[in-house]
Amino acid sequence: MAPVVDHQYVLLSRSLTSIELERESELKTQCLYPIRLKASLHETIWGGYRLGRDGWKRLAPGNATIGEAWETEVSTVVENGPYVGRTLGELVDEVRYPLAWYPGKNNIWLRFPLLAKFIDANSQLSVQVHPNDQYAAQHEGGKLGKTEFWYILAAEPNATIVHGFKAATSKEEVRQEIENVTLDHLLHEEPVQAGDVIFVPAGTVHAIGSGIVFYELQEYSDITTACTIMGVLPLLVNARELHIERSSM
Repeated sequence: MAPVVDHQYVLLSRSLTSIELERESELKTQCLYPIRLKASLHETIWGGYRLGRDGWKRLAPGNATIGEAWETEVSTVVENGPYVGRTLGELVDEVRYPLAWYPGKNNIWLRFPLLAKFIDANSQLSVQVHPNDQYAAQHEGGKLGKTEFWYILAAEPNATIVHGFKAATSKEEVRQEIENVTLDHLLHEEPVQAGDVIFVPAGTVHAIGSGIVFYELQEYSDITTACTIMGVLPLLVNARELHIERSSM
């Protein structure tokens, strides 16, 4: 969907009319081409070897358990064409529209709007929930919320995901179950197989079970609230805190 253009915004430290914006966008769009990026690889305690072993990614030999390959992180580097060696973040700063999304707030251009990932969940991931834009704006310093999609590439027999609650649930019930480390009593599990597509709107409690490889497309937001860390209460994993209060909002 095309961004909503606010004719009062500032681009490259100077005011532009709508006609100037259209002309500059046309010139910059003509300079774009199919850009191939080198993924940013992330080793995790729950990752595995299937991204490389099964041909989803070309990975260097080794024993690293790669959990995530970030395809459109702002630090990923261009591998082809005139922009080779440049980062996606640098291109966004230079080209802006149509690579960046302008929300019309505070005259700020945001980074590339979507983060694409390949994920190998060799073990159960934590139960999480992402805020919507309204909550994030009020409680997370004006940041954006996060909605995401999953495309299941491979799944072991009987593999499942968590998607929402079994039934309507109150804040107090959620808070109590998290404190008791029994949140799984409320969670809805769904079996998955290769080819399934799962929509996870902001505010949906969710988790990926073990034995699943999938492609994730999400809004580029770094806000995540963990309801459980693989079933253990106040542990920290990768410096992510367990937010009981926020999880039950």
